[in-house]
Amino acid sequence: MAVIDAKADRQVEGGFRVRWTIEVLDIAVYDDLSDYARLVVECLWALGLVYFIVAELGELRDEYRATGRLLGYLSDWTNVVDLVSHGSQLGLVANWVRHVHNCGRVTLMRHADVYADFFAVGRILQAGDGLGDFLDMDASLIAVTHSANAYANTVALCIFVCVLQLLKTLHFHPKLGLTTSTIFLAGRDLFIFCFLFMFVLLLFATLATLLFGTQNAAFSSLALSIMALVDILFGDFGSISDAKNTGTDVTIIVFFYSFVGIMSLILLNALLAIIVDSYGAVKEQCPAAVTIFERL
Repeated sequence: MAVIDAKADRQVEGGFRVRWTIEVLDIAVYDDLSDYARLVVECLWALGLVYFIVAELGELRDEYRATGRLLGYLSDWTNVVDLVSHGSQLGLVANWVRHVHNCGRVTLMRHADVYADFFAVGRILQAGDGLGDFLDMDASLIAVTHSANAYANTVALCIFVCVLQLLKTLHFHPKLGLTTSTIFLAGRDLFIFCFLFMFVLLLFATLATLLFGTQNAAFSSLALSIMALVDILFGDFGSISDAKNTGTDVTIIVFFYSFVGIMSLILLNALLAIIVDSYGAVKEQCPAAVTIFERL
């Protein structure tokens, strides 16, 4: 089923701004044979998660017994990634259980007598007997929408952590671990670069908001200005094209070319130089891997 949520916000300058969202929901979570087959897989996955959590807790216990503290365990980024992975997957289970519970509470109504008389001339908004049931259904559908969004966000977090775990696994290989080794070697320089990059980006975003924010929706707030400037860095110049109608040509030219010159030509190339230098250093330290053909 689809849930359409439409809202009309009154604007200060007059009129209304209509916003709407469309959510496609499947409230019959476990309804047919394929759903129950998926339930079996989910239970097996949950058992595997419990096993890995118990194993991780065992490592924590051994570390505490050996050293009397957990600082050595937590100082290893691979252990931190595992802990975050297990925590996010536990959150995933909790959000899924809450979503299934919210779906079970929904009672769909094909028709509801919201108004007492649809053909009334006076008191046309008088509530009918079905208004209460309709509001209960609306509240339950909103709860399902929120739980579905929370579950989707948790799934995205778990996938991102899985990418980190993949990098952790590849780190132990002399060739496949070049990526993580390069990032670790350039960690300090990357931190300084990120600080400088965000500081300069924030200054340009503030400037764009002041220059174009009153007439261009893409720069109407600081957050939107940051997103628009990042789009420009990746080659989307639609915001600048729209800004031509909101400022003088000199303002647009100075802002655009100074932003591209500093952010793209200087800072992004500095980032590339940091990565290349670190990669070259790691490549020199990497031992030559013996292939299976050489072993034979």
